[in-house]
Amino acid sequence: MSIDLAELRWFHIEELLPIEDELFGEERWSAGMFWNELANGHHYLIAVDRDTEPSSPGARPSSPRGPSPVAGPASGSTLGSRSAAIGSVDSASVESTSVGSASVESGSVGGGSVGSGSGDGGSGPAVGEHGAEPGAGGRRGRIVGYAGLAVSPPDEAWVQNIGVRGDAQRRGIGRRLLEALLDEAARRGARQVLLEVAVDNAPAQKLYAQYGFEAVGIRRGYYQPSNTDALVMMREQQD
Repeated sequence: MSIDLAELRWFHIEELLPIEDELFGEERWSAGMFWNELANGHHYLIAVDRDTEPSSPGARPSSPRGPSPVAGPASGSTLGSRSAAIGSVDSASVESTSVGSASVESGSVGGGSVGSGSGDGGSGPAVGEHGAEPGAGGRRGRIVGYAGLAVSPPDEAWVQNIGVRGDAQRRGIGRRLLEALLDEAARRGARQVLLEVAVDNAPAQKLYAQYGFEAVGIRRGYYQPSNTDALVMMREQQD
């Protein structure tokens, strides 16, 4: 499997929808939601497997559909993240949690929100330039993953989502996408990167912890319709 990263364009969106359905079920995003992300200028990448043919629009992934990541998939079998629009955190809905000897006060976490699935368990090389341009015009390769980042001025960024097809997991794709988002956040001057993950999703929390994310708060009943709580995690960017 030869993976390239490239910018998500509008003509890729239809190919993302079967991956959304596989990973998130009832909580999947619609095409309109992805259009809205691009219209708001958020930074999105796709991971393309150059060794396989492009998927037909609307085609389902070949692997069996897994459980929704927010429900805590077994054995870390799926990778996916879910976000809401950027906005201030309601202090009534976010509870602080201790991080080491420190405690982050409710409402002190700004920005948007992200729900996350489990880590893909693989390790990947550092991400280089995203020069490949998959898409129209005889693109060679199949989209196997995607990820998004939103920057909340002056110095905060939120991981909007990360998704990897079930049959392409455990190959380090999720890690490459996450590393690329962290690099972009640093390039844009973000000093903090935040995300959210289901409280019962230990594999995802472990993956993010490996990249310096620490728990700073909880959103009660954030994921719907499952009513699952979300753990807010934050990483201080390194100079």
